[in-house]
Amino acid sequence: MPTATPTQIPPTAIPIPAATATPTQIPPTAIPIPAATATPTQIPPTATPIPLATATPTQIPPAPTPTAPPVIIPVTSGKKYTCEDKDTYKYCVSSELAAPPAIPPETWGALVSFSPEVFCGTDVSDEVCELVASSLLAAMKAWGNYGPVEYWVVGPEVEALEKLANVNCQRRVDRGDYSDMDKCLEIQLDKTGEHTYKFEYYRAVSAGEVKSARGNTIGRSAGRNGNRHWGIHYFTSSFPGLGWGSQKLVFHEYFHAVQHAHLQTKDYDERGSTRVRGPRFHIESSADYMAFTALDQAHRSGDLDVGSTPYSYEETMEEILKIPGRPPYIWFYALLAHKFGHEVFLDVFYPNVEELGWEGSFVKAYGIPGREFHTEFVAFLDLPLDQQLAILPKVD
Repeated sequence: MPTATPTQIPPTAIPIPAATATPTQIPPTAIPIPAATATPTQIPPTATPIPLATATPTQIPPAPTPTAPPVIIPVTSGKKYTCEDKDTYKYCVSSELAAPPAIPPETWGALVSFSPEVFCGTDVSDEVCELVASSLLAAMKAWGNYGPVEYWVVGPEVEALEKLANVNCQRRVDRGDYSDMDKCLEIQLDKTGEHTYKFEYYRAVSAGEVKSARGNTIGRSAGRNGNRHWGIHYFTSSFPGLGWGSQKLVFHEYFHAVQHAHLQTKDYDERGSTRVRGPRFHIESSADYMAFTALDQAHRSGDLDVGSTPYSYEETMEEILKIPGRPPYIWFYALLAHKFGHEVFLDVFYPNVEELGWEGSFVKAYGIPGREFHTEFVAFLDLPLDQQLAILPKVD
């Protein structure tokens, strides 16, 4: 039997895998993981400071150490004075206080420690000159020493007048109050009447040569005749006589210095204006009231000698009520003092009169308009005498 021929099956090629390049082992690159970073607190950038343009400070000198106000030496008595004969005049000053310097400082309106100066003609007796000095000091004790004060007393004789006028005018020229000695003398000795209230006028009054408008002989006269521009309170007087009436005259005149001391202005018209002077009766009647009241206190305290004719405050005030033909305006101030206190006039009214005027200061001091109080005063005048006298202060 035939043998079958086998079908040739080609051998199956055993695949030999292609040689695969073994890759070089490169370690994997680590992907960097950023470290957890703390989120910073947002701080705004600090601006580099640019210095401001600083103005160079003005050099101010150190403030001076405050000077303590001067200690005011008060007048303590009307009896502490000395007087001396200067050959061409008589001169009295306080024995407690020094006289002002040759050129007085500007002290207007302030209390001072200077003595008042009293100049008397050689024809004025020592007794009269001493009365003026003691009365002036007693008034200063009562109301304060507003100085410097000059008080000139002119007697009746022409020769004494000329000597005193020379002393006065030399003083005025030395202090710059007058520039011309001859002009000063011409004014002081004028007989024409062109220059009123100068030395010749007061000599004539002392000599009994001057008549009033009614034809009566003027017995005595005195006045505060200046002078804000000179910086002093300047008084001139005829022969005043003796007794309490003469003392009261000096008190009255000095109170005008107190009134003027509260006005600083040098404007003559303003000083004399109704705005600050008030009603026509005010200046003189208030000075009379204050003079009568302070004189009574000075006698009672022993600051002034009573003299041969005793002074009765109550009797004098009663007599004033009885003067016919004019309202007794002295009692206007007595009634004010009774209702509101005696001190208000000097402590409140006068310190405000220049700023507020008379009426405004009156309201500030007393809380009532002047006209309204005047109505009360007129009604007061109709009261019985005993009720009127009852408002006067009672003094033991």
